[in-house]
Order: sequence, then C-alpha cells, then structure tokens
Amino acid sequence: FDEGKAMEYAAFFRQNVTNEYISHSELQGPRTDESGAWVNDLDAVFTEEMREAFASKPISARRKGFTRNVCGVMRHDKLVAMAYVSVERGVRKTYATLEDIVVDQSQRGGKIGAQTVGWIVQELEAAGVRRIFLESGLHNDHAHHFFESFGFRQCSIVMMRA
Repeated sequence: FDEGKAMEYAAFFRQNVTNEYISHSELQGPRTDESGAWVNDLDAVFTEEMREAFASKPISARRKGFTRNVCGVMRHDKLVAMAYVSVERGVRKTYATLEDIVVDQSQRGGKIGAQTVGWIVQELEAAGVRRIFLESGLHNDHAHHFFESFGFRQCSIVMMRA
C-alpha cells in the first residue's frame, strides 16, 4: 500500500468536486457534515477510503463478496482522472457501483471521462458484471447527460427527510 498515492487521490478528489457532486451516499457517509456540506477533513476521510480500495482485489477476481477498486488516469505523471468502483458478487444479481468518477476540472470536455467510463464498463463486462449502478447529485445535469450517453438511465428516486 502506498500512503502517498492515497493522499494524492484524496487531494485530487477534494480539488475537483463541487457541491453539485454531493448525492445521497455522501450525505449518508462521512464525507459531508450535518448541513450536507463537505466536511473540513475531506482529505482524511477520502484517504481512508483509498487505503481500503487500493488493498482490494482486482475487479476481475472471480469471488463472492464485496470489493472496491480505484483506478487513476495519468497524463505526464499527473493524475487527471480517477474512478472508484465497487462490485458485489454472490447476490442474486452481481452488480457494480460506479461510486465516484472525477476528472480534473481543466481537462473536462477532452474525452478523458468518456475514455475512463468506457474502460470501466469494458472491464466490468469482461469480468461478467453487466449491471452497473451510479448516482449523481440532484443538480449535476452535465454529469447526468454524460452518463446517459453510456446507456445509464434513471431507475429510482432517492428521497431524504432530515
């Protein structure tokens, strides 16, 4: 495990997400505070998540249970995109969740996101995973259209009372 790599991914995440990115999993977990804003120590929270993800077996490992994987896209030795994917096997229908995909704000619109999602879908399908879920912040319209271009469609609405 490379602690520096986990910290690099955490800093990248914090630098490239906005409030529009926040969806129900952020609200349920340690990434946001009671008001629904990013926590002050987001780097520490995400570094801990990265520790777990870097220690997981690859998506292609055929076994039962839950795994989390992270992949990064490097350009000229600089992280320009990252994705965080979980796979649940041993349930009635094996599925994956594209938990996070973040592209450097200065690189958006340059096909890095599309190439990353395309590669993830290809890897999941090669590993026998056909059902892929993701969630997106309510007002993240650009992301919604982006994911729809890959065949994702809305399948539920999440509601919260706080």
